[in-house]
Amino acid sequence: MHMEQQTVLQAGRQTLILQTILEILDFSERYAYLVQLITRENEVRRIRDELQAKVRGKVEKNQKD
Repeated sequence: MHMEQQTVLQAGRQTLILQTILEILDFSERYAYLVQLITRENEVRRIRDELQAKVRGKVEKNQKD
């Protein structure tokens, strides 16, 4: 996938998320949705950080060899 396509998809996803948040009128439902969203984003960030650390470790090991 090209960088431009990824940017367009991310913008569309963000718009959909914001629209969903605005459509949820009940405060407790909106709060639950936001907690779910933040939890998911934190999990994605954690996995990405783990993968980057593993790749970095393998690259450093290969450079030493």
